[in-house]
Amino acid sequence: MKRVLIACILATALCACQRNSAETPAADAAAEATGWLDANGAGETAIVYKDSADSPGFSLSCAQATKSFHVSAPNPVEGAPIDRETATLILGDQAFLVPVTPGAGPTPTLEVETPAIPKLLRAVADSRSARLAFRDGFVETGVDTEGKLLAFSARCGTLTGVAPGP
Repeated sequence: MKRVLIACILATALCACQRNSAETPAADAAAEATGWLDANGAGETAIVYKDSADSPGFSLSCAQATKSFHVSAPNPVEGAPIDRETATLILGDQAFLVPVTPGAGPTPTLEVETPAIPKLLRAVADSRSARLAFRDGFVETGVDTEGKLLAFSARCGTLTGVAPGP
């Protein structure tokens, strides 16, 4: 009886180990995703650029309810923005002066929220990277070689009802 009980315990432990090892590669692959990633949610469309799996990423999103365009990026300098401070969002050859606020969370981030306007969505569609310049520093994405920014701009236009334009 004792041997049967020990055999059952060992078999159960072995099955649990095999199940965990089968789940690990998929979890590891998702955690190690880098480059341009889609990150859509309910009522919004988003795209994130990550240099490494553990980086906070540089994200662009559009919200349907507020018809707004949002940027979240690592803070390139020390110190949080003060009231009414601005940053420059550079998309291709277009620059936009945008209000910036500190992000909530353990990693220092900058948050931008501005109306989704035709000129901004056209700049996203035409660009191959994004840069946020704040004070004397900046943070930027890598180059989009897969048309992710163009597709994001189209989704943002559809979601907000704002067509990319001049």
